[in-house]
Amino acid sequence: MIALSLIHLFITVTESGSFARAAAKLDVSLPAVSGGMARLEKALGTRLWDRSTRPGRPTEAGLRYYEQVREGMSLLERAERALLESRRDIHGYLHVTSNRFIAEEFLLPHLKTFSDNHPRLTLNLHLAEVLPEETGKQTDILFGVTLEGMAHHAQKPVGVTRHILCASPKFLSTSGTPATPASLSHFAFIGHSMRPHPGEITLAGGQTLRLNPRLLMNDSAGIRTMALNGAGIAWLHEYVVRDALADGRLVEILPEHAREPQTLYLYYAYDVYLQPGIRAFVDFFAERAS
Repeated sequence: MIALSLIHLFITVTESGSFARAAAKLDVSLPAVSGGMARLEKALGTRLWDRSTRPGRPTEAGLRYYEQVREGMSLLERAERALLESRRDIHGYLHVTSNRFIAEEFLLPHLKTFSDNHPRLTLNLHLAEVLPEETGKQTDILFGVTLEGMAHHAQKPVGVTRHILCASPKFLSTSGTPATPASLSHFAFIGHSMRPHPGEITLAGGQTLRLNPRLLMNDSAGIRTMALNGAGIAWLHEYVVRDALADGRLVEILPEHAREPQTLYLYYAYDVYLQPGIRAFVDFFAERAS
């Protein structure tokens, strides 16, 4: 394998424009530069520098090689800076956005430990149901399932959830219980207005139904409350209704047709040089998930 020192030497020669200027910049002798270039060319089996004129210039092969190794060296330099930054005391602000139920299930139980590990890092936790484009540039971390508008962000799995159709015993006693997915259209449905199609639900095997909501709300907690009050059938994540299902205040409907479990992610803007606070947060919660 070619030593990185020889590649660095070649980059310096190319950017300096001559062996002499590269030697001065690196604080080495001219013969050391000449000998290093010769060893690199021998290892690659091709001429990188045209020495027929002074001060010389890169050959066509040398220019191609320079473009490739310069990019690689830049990545190495950024990775080194990121590692050095990670060793320093992490401080500053970290802005995290999550809805309340995700936070209580996956985030808050571990947040004190993370905060204790980084006492100089201030966490600004925004609990709200928002679309990615509504979070603004201040959000560093966003928790969610599969979010549209986040295709260019990196993601780390932090948990698993599933959607559940449910209603209160009172509603089912007065309105009856749906026997098939097709029969859902005959029942009152409470839709989430922030979904692209508020009345759309997805069942097992990707089966999609579009219902006509009797009530629309932009908040899962509100939908849960209205379902508890007997206003209709709701389609909510398990972490929103787990306690109500456990004590019988809500009943799962058509469990045999339930959608397959989904992965819950934390999203963040990817960069080779990632802000130390973001990197620490991502690594911490990814480790908890594993």
